[in-house]
Amino acid sequence: MRIPLIHGLVMARNEWPLLEVAVTHALVHHVDMVHVLDHASTDGTPAGLARLRREWGDRLEVVHLGECPYLQEAAMSLLRTIVAAAPDDWLYVFDADEFGITGSEATLRDLLADVDPRHDAVRYDVHNWVAPTEFSTADMAGYETLRHRAAPAVFLPVSPQLLADEIVAGAMNYFDVPFDSKVIVRGSATGWIAAGAHRVAGDAALVEARLPADAFRVAHLPLLGRDRLDLRADQGLAYIANDFPPGHGWQSQMVADVAAGDGLDAFWERHSLGRRPLPPEQGGPVVVRDDSLAPLLTRTLEAVRATRVATACHEDTVAEGPQPADGDVVAAALRSIRSLQDLACRLDRDLSARTEAEAARLAPPAHRARRSWRRRVARLFTRPLDRFRRGSADPSTSADPAGEPDVIALPSATAPPRRAIRSAA
Repeated sequence: MRIPLIHGLVMARNEWPLLEVAVTHALVHHVDMVHVLDHASTDGTPAGLARLRREWGDRLEVVHLGECPYLQEAAMSLLRTIVAAAPDDWLYVFDADEFGITGSEATLRDLLADVDPRHDAVRYDVHNWVAPTEFSTADMAGYETLRHRAAPAVFLPVSPQLLADEIVAGAMNYFDVPFDSKVIVRGSATGWIAAGAHRVAGDAALVEARLPADAFRVAHLPLLGRDRLDLRADQGLAYIANDFPPGHGWQSQMVADVAAGDGLDAFWERHSLGRRPLPPEQGGPVVVRDDSLAPLLTRTLEAVRATRVATACHEDTVAEGPQPADGDVVAAALRSIRSLQDLACRLDRDLSARTEAEAARLAPPAHRARRSWRRRVARLFTRPLDRFRRGSADPSTSADPAGEPDVIALPSATAPPRRAIRSAA
C-alpha cells in the first residue's frame, strides 16, 4: 500500500541563510520532500541550494526563475504542477521564516494520516515569535535564543489597511495582531492555493479540518533582524509597484511605508527584545515565554552544521544546479495562470451576488431594528488598547502557549494617509 507523501513548497528571493534553516527544518521534522522556487535570488541562495541538493538528494528539488513578475499565486500554481503530487499526497506551503512545531510524539504525518478522506485541506494556527534585537540569521547559535512568543491583543476583524496605519502611527505594535491561520492541502484539491496559503481559492465546495494548536502549529518569525527589514521593505515596494491591493502582503507594504519615512531603526526597537526591552506601555511587544521551538531548532541546526561539513569536503564538485528558466517564457506562463485565476474569482463573485440577490428577494421583510455597523465599531474602538498592554506587561500573567489573551478592542487613533507612498512613486 502506497504511503501518501508530504510535499513542502517554498518560494523565496534573497533569503539565505534563513532559507537553509527553514528547508532543513522541514526535511528533518515534517515533510518527505521540499520543492524550492528561487525567484531570481542574487545572494547566496543559488549556490547554497546546490550544496543542499548534494546532501539531501531527491528529497530536495529546486526550480530557478529568472526575472519575472512577482505573481505569488500563479507561481505557486506553476510549482504545484511541477510537483505533480498524487491525489492522496499533502502540499504544505511555508515561507523561509516559518518553522513547524509538533506538540507531542505524533509527527505531522501521523496527524495527517488521521484526517477524514472527505477533508481536502487542514487548517493550522500560526503564532508570531519575537526576536532579540541583536539577532542575526547568519549566527547559528542565535536561533536557540528564540524563546518568546507574541501575545496578541487585537482580535477584531479590522481591515489590513487600518491596522497598518495604526502601526505606522505608533498607536499599535505589529505583534498586537494575531497572524492568520493557514492550510495544508491534499493533492486532489481543486482550485489553487491563495497568496500566503491562508485559504484555497476557486473551490467553494472544499471541506476543511482543523489541527489543534497543541498538536501542530507554526512559529512565524516575521521580523528577524534589522537588516531583514530592508528586505521586507523591498518586497512591499514590489507589491505596490505591481498594484496589489493594500491587504495583499500588508505587513511588507507597511514596512515599505515605514522605510519611506526613515523610521526603520525606531520600528525595530519597538518590535524586538533588547537587553532592556521597551515596555508594552511604551510601544514594545507583549510576549510570553515559550520554549517549544528551541529544542526542535537544536536538531535542525545540528543537521545544518553536518550538511555544511559534508559539502565543504566536496566544494569543488558541487553542481551549480539548473539554469534559471527563460524570463519571458515564465512571465507569459505566470500571466496566463493569473488571468485564469482572476476569471475564476470574477465568476465566483458574480454567482455569489446573484445567489444573495435571489435570497434577498425571497426572504420575508425584516421588522426588527438594526444598529448601524459604523456605530457598533465606533463604540468598540473606544476601549483603550493600553489598558490590556499595561495589564499584560508581566509575561508571567500572560496566557499559556495553548491559550490566548482576552479579546479587546482596537483604540482609535488618527494616522497619516496610508497610500501616500503610492502617489510619491
